[in-house]
Amino acid sequence: MSRAASVPPALPAIAPARLRAVRSRLLAWYAEHEQPFPWRTARDPYAAMVAAVAAQQTQMSRVLEIY
Repeated sequence: MSRAASVPPALPAIAPARLRAVRSRLLAWYAEHEQPFPWRTARDPYAAMVAAVAAQQTQMSRVLEIY
């Protein structure tokens, strides 16, 4: 038996029904709490990526000022 075969998976398998339930609840939460950031509808993927990186390092109010 190889070593790889004896190592348990990092995450347990998730039943498809459970996965659908979690996905549904997450999408419902997002529909209620989403923030209308302008880069979410941007056609320029570079601008959206720069905004996403800036948002990780900076307050959102500052990112919105420069976007």
